[in-house]
Amino acid sequence: MRIELSGVELTLTHHPGDDPEYVVKTASGRHYSVPSSIFQVLLLEHAQQQLVDGASTFNGTPRNRAEQEHHIKIQAMLNRFRDAEDIPRRLMAKGYWLRIPLIPEKLVDQIASIGAVAFSPKLWPVLLVVALISAVGAVSIAHAGHLKTMGPIADLAVAYVFAFTAYMFHEIGHASALKASGVRPGKIGFTMYLIFPAFYSDVTGAWSLPKFQRAAVDVGGCYFEGLFSFIYFICLLLTHETSLFYALLMIGGSIVNNANPVFRFDGYWLIRDLFGVTNILQLPRLMHMKHRGDFRRLIPAQVVAFCFCGIWLAYVFLMLKSLGDMLESATTWLF
Repeated sequence: MRIELSGVELTLTHHPGDDPEYVVKTASGRHYSVPSSIFQVLLLEHAQQQLVDGASTFNGTPRNRAEQEHHIKIQAMLNRFRDAEDIPRRLMAKGYWLRIPLIPEKLVDQIASIGAVAFSPKLWPVLLVVALISAVGAVSIAHAGHLKTMGPIADLAVAYVFAFTAYMFHEIGHASALKASGVRPGKIGFTMYLIFPAFYSDVTGAWSLPKFQRAAVDVGGCYFEGLFSFIYFICLLLTHETSLFYALLMIGGSIVNNANPVFRFDGYWLIRDLFGVTNILQLPRLMHMKHRGDFRRLIPAQVVAFCFCGIWLAYVFLMLKSLGDMLESATTWLF
């Protein structure tokens, strides 16, 4: 169901087996995912506005002025509702203050058409095992003691180049998953999240897909990043190059960070799409309120969110524990 009134588009998408998805597209082009209660309020608001428009026409009030006031009122309502969630799908999320397009939409679509093969039902289980092998293998090499010292600064610079190449492949993974679902992906570019450099992929079109296809888009980045790291793992087995090992560490850290649901990274969207919880950052408040009929979804969503946070905290703990050894190694090299 799609209703367009006064330039504001209200869309109800309901795939078999999924919960209904309520989306509001404002006149500025922003998409918001909202609960059914807010959607109904907006429908009533539009119905009321139709009466106002009729009265404005009868009284001779300029129609464009009435529509402009209506747009401002709708935007204010969306900003006021804490359950309304802006769904830029990584392109316009809060915290991203710089966006520089690098790969145009047409080229991304061509690349994603090739990458979509990795999501075929017969191929992706095999490739997933390959991606996991690189992660487990890198850890085993570290514990085997083959890499004891931190290499020169040049090695670290090379490691960053390797890692950022994998980060770009991460975004291609999101685009490829979207293409595999039959939706054209958007552009890929460079961004800054708070103080951290990163890449972004415009996969806004994913909101119209069934939840499991949206989940595939969510995990597609880490999936491709793991596949790409397998190349580094093979090279590491053959050469024991320090730069490759540190690149794998960075890639592993990137994947773990993406699972953190506190930030609007892949783990956030995965939980949101699988459990249909609008704005999971409000989970503690919703759990306390026993949020009407949504309570059955809140418990598993909360459990998965805690698990993801636990994995992230465990990773941070291990990194801090290893920091002393790394600093000692760096001091030995410098002096």
